[in-house]
This record gives sequence, structure tokens and C-alpha cells, in this order.
Amino acid sequence: MKKAAVMLKEVEKSFFNRRTKKIVLNRISFCAFQGEVTVLMGQSGCGKSTLFRILIGEEVPDSGSISILEQDVSPPHYKNIENAKKQFGILFQYGALFNSMNVGDNIAFPILEHQPQLHENIVNIMVETKLNQVEMQPEIYKEKMPSTLSGGERKRVALARALALDPKLIFCDEPSAGLDPIVSRTIDKLIQDLVRVLGIAALVVTHELDSAFSIADRMILLKRAVPEHQDKWEGAIVYEEGSPEELRNSKKPYTVEFLGEYSYYSLCPFCKAVQKKGYSTCYQCQKTRSGTGINC
Repeated sequence: MKKAAVMLKEVEKSFFNRRTKKIVLNRISFCAFQGEVTVLMGQSGCGKSTLFRILIGEEVPDSGSISILEQDVSPPHYKNIENAKKQFGILFQYGALFNSMNVGDNIAFPILEHQPQLHENIVNIMVETKLNQVEMQPEIYKEKMPSTLSGGERKRVALARALALDPKLIFCDEPSAGLDPIVSRTIDKLIQDLVRVLGIAALVVTHELDSAFSIADRMILLKRAVPEHQDKWEGAIVYEEGSPEELRNSKKPYTVEFLGEYSYYSLCPFCKAVQKKGYSTCYQCQKTRSGTGINC
């Protein structure tokens, strides 16, 4: 039986603007399991960032149940988030390295914050171990300043820092953001390999489908209500979840629309009916589509 690293049940979050309540997250429920990469995705403005901040302890949900590494961090027990933080690492979107510190000191920072009594030699060994885990040679990179690193190198250092305390879980916010396709694939594979080798869990927030489909064991698709879709709820919900193959095979209209070329289906441009890829005549509106254009 798979062990849950993160479990959410009916989590809600709203913000108020001039006494107007805006629901951002509407009864969000899902699990992320140990030994797997869970990808959280959705359209811009669907609440991914808000949910990410809640999970890492930067925002407090209005209601619902949250368990991180079997610790209840729900609103009545939110102080437990400080204990949970000692067991998870965070990879921020642009690395968030301290520019005034060299690479080694950046990685040592969370170690010394939680274990200030450690001898300098022990800290150095831990730092070098983490650099090796992200395939960076300590003798080359340890003394370098962040400003001298490429985007991919900065992301690797940030990942090494996220792993500094040997976490059971890492949260990754847009790990491929700002990277070229080759470097992006390298970072994706590194995260995937670390999850497999270390047996940890990773929850990755991304909107890049190339990245999502290359690393995900499980996908969570959020959807916010939009008037043109005539959605009958407010804020964002978990629209669909499952393995990458299950989402590719989904016939739910928004999943097909969001995945685009990654879906095995497509939407009729006239009536929005879900069709098998490569269809010629829509089964619902009977309009045809040629290879060079759309014909009525």
C-alpha cells in the first residue's frame, strides 16, 4: 500500500477585496505519495501558487484538512508546520539563492539553521555530498558565487540546498522555468532520479507540459471557474487526477483542451464535442475538418 506524503481534504482559501469575497481554492482534495513525482498543473490564475504557499507554510488555509509526512498541519494545528519543515525541502522557481553567499554557504544555510551545533567539517561533508547528488563537482563549484553560474547551475544548487537536510519530501515550484529545453530536460531527469534513488516524494508545480509528462507518476489538474465554460462552481477545483496515461485518455473537455497535443483526443472547433484525434467529421454537429482547413 502506498504511503501518502501529502494529503489534502476539502481545503479552501479565499481572499477579500473591498469586502468582496473571492474564492481561490474550492474544496481541494488529493494525495501525493512517497517514491513518486506528483505534478500539480492548471491554467494561469487557477490557484497553483496559493496552494504551493499553503503547503510550504507561507499561507494559512481557511478550512480543510492537510497532512504533511503524517503530521496534521490543518488550521487548528498549523503550528505543526514548523516541525514538518524540518522534513521537507523547497526548490523555488528561480532558485532564490543568496547572492552574497557562495555555493557552499547557500547549501549549508538550512543545515546550520536547524543544526547549529554541527562541526564545520561535518557541514562541509554534507555540502559536498549534496553537490555530488546533483552532479556538481564540489572542488569546482563550492566556492563559486551565484552570479557566476548559468541558469541550470543555479537550479542545481537550489536543488542541492532543498536536499540539504535529507528530506522525505521536496516541493518544486516551476523547476524548468527560464531554462532552455536541453537544460530543462536535464533538471527534470535529475529530480526524477533523486526521487527514485532516495525514495522520497516530490510535488512539482508546473505549467510546462513537456516537463510534466517527462517526470510525473501522477498528475493533478486544477481548473478555475470561467464564465465562457459555464462552470457551476467558484474558484478552483481538482478537475481531474490520475497517471499521465489516464489523463491522455481522458474525454473530459477541459482536460483535452489543456493537454492539447498530449491528449489522445481533440475538441471540435464548432461544438466543442470531444473527438478522437484525426477525426474528419464531428459525430455531434456533423461538420467536417480537412487536413488543410475546416469545412462546413
